[in-house]
Amino acid sequence: MKKVKLIEEAVFESVETAQREVKFAKVNMIRTLIGTAFAVLSTILLLIALFGQDSQYYVFAALPAIPAYLIGGGIGKAVKAAWKITKIGWFLIPVFPADVLLAIAFFFLSLFVFFYLPIIFVGLNYVDHKRAFVQIVNIAFKSLNDTFEGLNDSPDGLNDSLEGLNDSFFTNSKNPRE
Repeated sequence: MKKVKLIEEAVFESVETAQREVKFAKVNMIRTLIGTAFAVLSTILLLIALFGQDSQYYVFAALPAIPAYLIGGGIGKAVKAAWKITKIGWFLIPVFPADVLLAIAFFFLSLFVFFYLPIIFVGLNYVDHKRAFVQIVNIAFKSLNDTFEGLNDSPDGLNDSLEGLNDSFFTNSKNPRE
C-alpha cells in the first residue's frame, strides 16, 4: 500500500515573508514565556499559602494568574477544561438535586484550578507556541534552501536574491508583521 501525503507542506514565497513569519513566531514564543513566568510565580505563591498559616496569601496567589493568562494566553484551554470538569460533575450522579449540587461543586473546583494553577494552561500554550516556532523555522529554512538550490545554475540570479537576505534574520522589530 502506497503512503499518500494528506497535507501539503507550506512554502514561503520570498525571503522577506519567511523573515516576517519567523519574527512573529519568535515574539509569540517570548510572550508566552513571560506569561509562563507569571504562572510559575502564582504556583509558588499558592504553595506558600498552602504551607503557611496565614490565609491572606491565597489572594496574592491568584493575582499573578491574571497577567499570566493575559500575556501568556491559554485562557481558551482553561475555559474548555473548566467546562469539561463541570460536565463530569453534572453527569456523575444522575439524580436531580444531587447532580446540580455536584456540578456546582465541580465548577468551583475548576475555578480553583483556573486561578491557582495557571501553570497548566499557560504552559500548554507555551508548548504549542514553541512547537509552532520550530515548525515555522524549519519551513523557512527549507524554503530558503529550495530557493538557493534552484539558483545554482545562474550566478547572476543568486547575487540578486542574496541582496534581500541580511544578517538580521532572527532579530526583533517593533511590529513583526510589517
